[in-house]
Amino acid sequence: MQKTTITNVNIDIFTQTEEKLSEKRCYSGVLSKSSGRIKFEETISKGRHPRNPKLYDGKYISLIRKSNGKYQICSKLIELDEKSDATRISLDVWSDISCALQIVTDIQ
Repeated sequence: MQKTTITNVNIDIFTQTEEKLSEKRCYSGVLSKSSGRIKFEETISKGRHPRNPKLYDGKYISLIRKSNGKYQICSKLIELDEKSDATRISLDVWSDISCALQIVTDIQ
């Protein structure tokens, strides 16, 4: 995931039902840019959308954003054998968590 900051730009937000954006809700939609303006259009809720959008998908963990606005780290299965190095795996898990949390701090 890459972070892009665009300064001094107007953004037009089109929602399906709400007049004001909720801080606790995740919106699904299309973001487009033309002539220096940015437009976000919320998609129609047809069927079931993914409940918790995945923000980071690493080798050992994934980071999701819950519908209440909180973040959750989910561990993936780890296969161990006689050649596995516990210290190396621990450092790799720590690295994955560090990358995921860096994304969260960049978003906020």
